[in-house]
Amino acid sequence: MQEIIKKLDQRIAHWQRLSTYKTDQIEREARTKEAKEIKKLIEGHTCEWSLTDDEVNAWECNKCGAYWVFTEGGPVENNMQYCPECGRRITRVIE
Repeated sequence: MQEIIKKLDQRIAHWQRLSTYKTDQIEREARTKEAKEIKKLIEGHTCEWSLTDDEVNAWECNKCGAYWVFTEGGPVENNMQYCPECGRRITRVIE
């Protein structure tokens, strides 16, 4: 995901450097706006997981409410990077 954001930033910078002809300017502004909107969507597609039941090691997604039980460790120890229900990128784990 970070690679996609980096590529979008590069494309935004490239389009902003295009020539200043009116048609190029309109296209440049449209592409820059589109890239910024895509980047905003990607960055906003995240969630946080929190430990809800310590006895059974149950965790919950704050966006979709997915409930997940681990036999050992938590999302970090099990290399869980995305919610298995909503597909959002896990950006924070609260114990």
